[in-house]
Amino acid sequence: MFSAGISVSISTFSLVAIAIERYSAICNPLQSRAWQTRSHAYRVIAATWVLSLAVMLPYPVFSGLRAFPKTDGSVGHMCRLHWPSGEAEQTW
Repeated sequence: MFSAGISVSISTFSLVAIAIERYSAICNPLQSRAWQTRSHAYRVIAATWVLSLAVMLPYPVFSGLRAFPKTDGSVGHMCRLHWPSGEAEQTW
């Protein structure tokens, strides 16, 4: 779940960053060239990764295996989130 969440959030935040950059380049072409540098791109990429990891941090923190009975009588396990409270789950 964690790696799937990370990949989705990185993709989403990357598309948002691209959209903001394109909007700035179209609406303010001369001003945007001053701040759209290689170092700015590296900072945006780093911020995208950090933000994605922070947003998906509850997955590894609150995940755990939960046992459930199978139809053949054996016991299976599934990875589920165990929230400390309903408010924490709703907030996330």
